Amino acid sequence: MQRELYGEAAEEGFFYPSVTDNYSDVNRVLYCTGKSNDPNERFISEVLNAERSVTALEERAIFEDIVKEVAGEQLDSATIAHVYEEIHHVIESHQDEEEPPKLDYSDVERVLTASGVENVTKEAVERAFETIVDDKNYELKAKSVIPKFTSKSIKIDTKVATITIKAHRI
Repeated sequence: MQRELYGEAAEEGFFYPSVTDNYSDVNRVLYCTGKSNDPNERFISEVLNAERSVTALEERAIFEDIVKEVAGEQLDSATIAHVYEEIHHVIESHQDEEEPPKLDYSDVERVLTASGVENVTKEAVERAFETIVDDKNYELKAKSVIPKFTSKSIKIDTKVATITIKAHRI
C-alpha cells in the first residue's frame, strides 16, 4: 500500500534551527523566504517578534546613495572602478579575520578620497550617512556594497546618467 502525502506550498517561508558552535541555539531561528530581498515585514515583527536585517541589495543601494550624495557629479566609470577596487583591498586585508569587514563613515571617506573624489570631508560623509540611513555610526558590510564580479556587466544609476561597465573592465 503506497501512501501519498501532499502539502501546501509554504506561504511565508521556512524556519531552520540556528546552530552555534555545533549546538542548537534555541534563542535564534533562520527564516528563509522564496524572495530573499522581499521578506514579510509584518510576519517578522509580529510572529517572530524581531527586527528585519538589511539585505545585501539594500546595503548596496544605501552605499550608492551615500556615494552619490558625497561625490555628486564627480562620478565617472574610472572613479567608480577605483572605489570598488579600494573596497576590494579592504576585504582582502581583513580576509584572515573571523568577522567580515564593515565600512563606517570614516572608511567611506578614506575610500572616496583614495579613489580620486575631490573635496571629500568627514562632515560631508557623516551628513550623507545621517541623510540616507539616519545614523552616522551605521556600518555597511564591505562585501555587500561591491557588485558581484561574476556578472557580465555592472549598472550604476546617477542623477545625470546611467553607467554600464563590463565586469572584466573593472
